[in-house]
Amino acid sequence: MTTTPSYEYYGMMAEFWDLFRGDTSTWDDRFFFLDVVKKYGQPVLDVGCGTGRILLDFMQQGIDIDGVDNSPEMLALCKQKAEKLDLTPAVYQQEMHQLSLPGGVLVMSFMTLWKEGDPLESESTREAVRPGDGATIRCSTYTRFDPATGFEHALERYEIIRGGKVVGSEKHRQSPATRSYAQEQAAALYREAALEDIQVFHEFTFESVKPQDTLFSVLGFKPR
Repeated sequence: MTTTPSYEYYGMMAEFWDLFRGDTSTWDDRFFFLDVVKKYGQPVLDVGCGTGRILLDFMQQGIDIDGVDNSPEMLALCKQKAEKLDLTPAVYQQEMHQLSLPGGVLVMSFMTLWKEGDPLESESTREAVRPGDGATIRCSTYTRFDPATGFEHALERYEIIRGGKVVGSEKHRQSPATRSYAQEQAAALYREAALEDIQVFHEFTFESVKPQDTLFSVLGFKPR
């Protein structure tokens, strides 16, 4: 009997994480977080660094940055990528809520996943070609949102396809997978953590948040 790991990103989900993301060099959050670093300084901690999308990118630019993630498999992939870039990142396996951080600036992005009138369930399928053997990797996703809790639950099925045949598959059930936050709920989390001068921004910009925004960033200061 296979035991499911206690951490979220493992197996094919971790293995094919970067494959489904593709080129992330033009993503809006990359430029926003760079601006945050320029404005508020270093050192930097990438919480939930995963396979190193932001961490390794910023290291290449000379930024003093470490990473933390709860998945040893994602961190192993990060280290493999780092070796190819001749980088040696300091990464730590730990849960975010267990971190004891010194003073500084905390910035995170949040999403409002559902609003009245939206469907509660959705299905989607993505495909990508794996370099090396040309196999097709398919990810089929089913999600269900619970308005009472604000949680989104997900079931993903990964398939490896060669010559039209499925030669490998894996299911991942995340319950919950994601938490939906309204703008005030996210700001309240910062207040509960004793952060000060809390600011809510429109998406990944320094523009003031708009009432209708479903993607927003929250920044707060923790006294040193």
